[in-house]
Amino acid sequence: MNRVFLSLVSGLLFLAHVAQADGERSFFRIREVIENWIPERHLWISGSLGVSQERLDELETWLDGNAPNWTVVLMENSRDQSHSGRSGMDAVEYALGEGLSNETGFGRLVDPRTGETNGAVFVLFLKERKFSYFASDVYDRRGLGERYWVGRLDAPAIRAMRNGGRIVDAVKDTITSIDTSLTRKLEQEAQEKRLAELERQKALDEAKAYPGRIRKRIEEAEARLSAFSEKHPKVTGSLVTPEFGKWRASVSYIEGLVSEANLPKAREEFRSVNQAIDHFHEGLDRWEEDLPRFDPIEEEIRRHLEPAGAGLVAGSLAHASDALKAARENHAAGEPLYVSQLEESLAALGDAKRHLREWEEAEARRILVTRVLLIVALLTLIVLLVVANRLRLPQKKEAVALYLGWKEQLRGRFDELFQLMDRTGLLVGSSRDLEERGYSGTTESLARETIRTVDELFIMSSATDRVMDEAGRLIVPRSLPGKLLNLFSSHRYRRGIRLLNAEPIGFEDRDGLAEILGVSESEERKRKARSLLGRIEDYEPFKLSFARLVEAYDSRQQLAGANLVRLAAGIDGLPQKQQELLGAVERLSDRADEWSLLANEDRLFPLEAMKTSLLPEAEKGLALSADLGRTDPVESFENLLPFPERLVTEARILLDRIGQFREEDLPRLLESREKLRELGRVAAWMEEGLAGFVRRSEEISASVPHSSAAESLVAFDDDLTRFTGRALACVDLTSRATGNLSERMAALHENVSEARRDLGSRIGLSPERLLVEPGLSPVEKLETARCGIEVALSAIDRGESSAALEDLDEAERCLDDASELIGLSLESAGNHRETVEELKRELGELETSLPSASEKLRDLQENYDPSVLLFSAPYGDQVNGPQSVVDCIGRAARLLESAEGRFATSEEAFADGALIQAGGLLETIADELGFARHQIALVEDHHASLKSAEAAIAPSLEKSLSRDSDLGVLTSDPRTCGSTLTEHLSAVKRLESLIAEHARGGGDPFVRLRRAVAVGEEFNAVDDGIRADWKAHALAESAATGARAALAFCLSHLREAEHDGVPDSEALTGAIRRHGELSSELDRIVLALEQPHEEWPDWYERINALTGEIGEVRSILEAELAAARDAVAEIAAASASLADLHRWRSRHGVGINRDAGASGLASAKERLANGRYANARELAIAARGVALHELQQAQAAESAKIRAAAAAAAAAAAAASRRRSSFSSSSSSFRSSSSSRSSSGFSRSSSSSGSGFRRSGW
Repeated sequence: MNRVFLSLVSGLLFLAHVAQADGERSFFRIREVIENWIPERHLWISGSLGVSQERLDELETWLDGNAPNWTVVLMENSRDQSHSGRSGMDAVEYALGEGLSNETGFGRLVDPRTGETNGAVFVLFLKERKFSYFASDVYDRRGLGERYWVGRLDAPAIRAMRNGGRIVDAVKDTITSIDTSLTRKLEQEAQEKRLAELERQKALDEAKAYPGRIRKRIEEAEARLSAFSEKHPKVTGSLVTPEFGKWRASVSYIEGLVSEANLPKAREEFRSVNQAIDHFHEGLDRWEEDLPRFDPIEEEIRRHLEPAGAGLVAGSLAHASDALKAARENHAAGEPLYVSQLEESLAALGDAKRHLREWEEAEARRILVTRVLLIVALLTLIVLLVVANRLRLPQKKEAVALYLGWKEQLRGRFDELFQLMDRTGLLVGSSRDLEERGYSGTTESLARETIRTVDELFIMSSATDRVMDEAGRLIVPRSLPGKLLNLFSSHRYRRGIRLLNAEPIGFEDRDGLAEILGVSESEERKRKARSLLGRIEDYEPFKLSFARLVEAYDSRQQLAGANLVRLAAGIDGLPQKQQELLGAVERLSDRADEWSLLANEDRLFPLEAMKTSLLPEAEKGLALSADLGRTDPVESFENLLPFPERLVTEARILLDRIGQFREEDLPRLLESREKLRELGRVAAWMEEGLAGFVRRSEEISASVPHSSAAESLVAFDDDLTRFTGRALACVDLTSRATGNLSERMAALHENVSEARRDLGSRIGLSPERLLVEPGLSPVEKLETARCGIEVALSAIDRGESSAALEDLDEAERCLDDASELIGLSLESAGNHRETVEELKRELGELETSLPSASEKLRDLQENYDPSVLLFSAPYGDQVNGPQSVVDCIGRAARLLESAEGRFATSEEAFADGALIQAGGLLETIADELGFARHQIALVEDHHASLKSAEAAIAPSLEKSLSRDSDLGVLTSDPRTCGSTLTEHLSAVKRLESLIAEHARGGGDPFVRLRRAVAVGEEFNAVDDGIRADWKAHALAESAATGARAALAFCLSHLREAEHDGVPDSEALTGAIRRHGELSSELDRIVLALEQPHEEWPDWYERINALTGEIGEVRSILEAELAAARDAVAEIAAASASLADLHRWRSRHGVGINRDAGASGLASAKERLANGRYANARELAIAARGVALHELQQAQAAESAKIRAAAAAAAAAAAAASRRRSSFSSSSSSFRSSSSSRSSSGFSRSSSSSGSGFRRSGW
């Protein structure tokens, strides 16, 4: 009912709309446009557009006059439109794109200017805010087709709709814009054709003139040859025998090519003949030019110097003369060979000059070497005199280093000797004390060896000191004669080196020992007891090198230390150790007695062997050690005492473990025995085990005195621990077997009976035929579990806990299996029918989908390259497992066939009561169907991927075309680099190749899609490159501006250099010159920046380098001008000082050198004139100092004379006063005073988107 109502309403709206439209044709379904299309009707309306009828009539009239080839469809919306399975905008576009061209005269519309089809369609969807556009060949071939719609041709329509929704203007503006562009492009094509025709006609006219031009040039060549032959009749070579016949034949050949319109070939032949004639004239010109060259060259060869001994010069001159002679002959004959011979002669002459220069340089070097050798000989004589004094230095350096090295190495080495001597004297005393103490055996021999070793150390240290003293007197003497001798001779250094390196030292007799000890013979007899612990006659003479002596000292020092440790352990440590062991024996005996009293009650561990054997043996060993320790404590400590110490240690270990057993393990054992008996188990194995441990303890105690029982004690401890663990485990295992497992087994027996009754009622079989599948029967599992529990209990009665644990675990696993098998049987019986129906339904679906998948595989195999069959094709990489979809359909068919055959087997098993087997067969069927489904899906997915890739290629290519259009504008910008243009051109070529390849179809769409994407990425890269180029251009311009500013900064320095009146230095001149060069180079770079498509990064780099050089120039200008200013200032100051010197006058006849500093000032001015500013400044400062010094000296002398005159006047006045006082009666005293003046000088210093349509929206 609703549909009928909607149809009536739609019909009424349509009729009303028809009544409103006269000029245009309204439609309800898009198919009406195709069925009613005529060339005279251009506007079609659907729905309400909000545009008045007058505007629509005006638009139709406008289309009749301005766009007779256009069809304009304006729709309110496309929601109710459908066509060929499509709906909406897709239906409209497909109907217009396919229907108009194939079913109407639209496809026969042609442009009269080109004869190409020119039908075009513009569609506007008002509600959807979309446009669609379709165009024919005349537009497509000129960049105005559908692929250029989005983003370019749709701009007028978008602009009109966005500015007030002006639909009529959108139509007009769009058509006007596109047709105007078409007209402009057609006019441009016509213009290009006219220009091409003009160029072709021009080239033809030019080619027609070729024969005449060649004839004229041949005539000119003949005339010149005639004149040349008259002037030089003897010249008859190939220069004057040109190929006139061949040239004339080429004229006819060119005329034939021009008549055939083969202009390129005619042009090539013309150029070839023209070049040959040019070569003929050039040969004659050069022959005449070279005519006067021979005599000067010959004269130069003749006058060239040929010194004796310079063989290379003579050879080169001879070669040059021979080559010149041959060249003259060939020149006279007119053979072109003379040119190379003449050049060869000149080259040989150049070689002669070079060889002469090298010979002269070698002679100069020889003379210089001779002079140098004479000077060296003189200097050698002087050096030998000095070297004679220096020859001792290596020996001195070696000797001093050796002496100081040994001194540093021996520093503190002998400090331990006195400690060893003190410890030895305190512990064993001297040889005499040793005899009094009554030591014997090992102790005596060890003590005497220690005394002897310590004394030898004392002797060696004395010998070492003596050698070091003597070496010190030789190498670093304190006396003046020794120092003078060592200043000029190496003898004492070599003697010291021998003494410290290789010369043997030591003593050979008693006197030698006294000498080494540093006492006289008489004193030695008196003081020998005080200096040595042993007797002198006990020491054997020795003679060793110094290094060997030090090594022997170190080994003996270690031996003495080790011996003292042994002696201290025996003499001092033996009594203390004996007391400790005796106390331990008493304590162990008390503990043994305590455990023996407890054994009377429980018969465990009486410790008889310990009390009667082990401990008495320990006491006996201690007594023997004490007896021997009185005379030989070292032997007793090292060889007797370890035996009773071991007995005590092992007895303590055994008693400790037995005590721990009684306190911790025994109570738990007794409790476990009672629990096992309560559970009905046999525990006799415990009594047997404890009796065995008692026997082992007695055996261990009895064996300890004979050998170490360390390993037996460890094993005894581990076995006791394990025995306790076994008892505890047997209790737990008994509880597990008789409790949880037995109860669970009984419950499972009841479950089996109930399951059989249930299954029998469902299937219709007797209960005895159910749950009895071989290997899958829960009854079998329950029986196995029962046997396992019985075996485990039997193992517990024997105390074998590990075996019982394994049997109980296996029984529990059997119970788990029985429970699971019951569940599987019930599940299989309950789901069997439903599962079979579901699997058969799935089988039918897969069999139905198999032909479709086969057809898709056939499509892949027949219409595309074999490579598309690979699983890796969509990804372009290797995959694991099967490599292609070729076998998927066959594999799926085999799996479906196998699954279908298993249904009967499963039904038979189910009918026989083998429920688990039937269920397993159904699972196998499900797996096979799943795998078959997977194989079919692989083909379908692969086919879908290929179609998807194939459909994605066109949009990707269209997008790249759009990017190409945009980039075409960007690359035309002069700021785009040439390399980027090349990249763009390369990307465009690949895009065109891909478009052609895609138009052919087939092939490998996966590869094409990847290549299309890659091309798009290339366009992205070009776009990015363009932006970078523009940025580089801006940077280069900015850098050029900066460089120009840097050059401008230097102008003030240049003006100063020009107007300061100071001669320029070489560095300043070079900087000024370089500034001009850099300015010119910058001008050239700025001109290059105005050129299009340059490589701007390169120019930017060059400008940066140039800016750096400008900075260097500026630095040089600043530094040099500052130096010049400083030099001028110092010269002015020096000139002022000299002026002061000339202005000074003396009233007392003091002489002064008024030329002081004048020569230095003149030199400074000379250096300034030569541009040597630093040198001029230094000389000016020096000249000023000389003038000031001279002036100060004169002033000081003048002051001295003034003071002397004043003093003389004062003396005279005093004398006169005295004379007057002698003639007068009164006296007066006069006081005189004198004054003096001093002057001082000062100085200063300074530093300085298949419809064919394209759609867009607003």
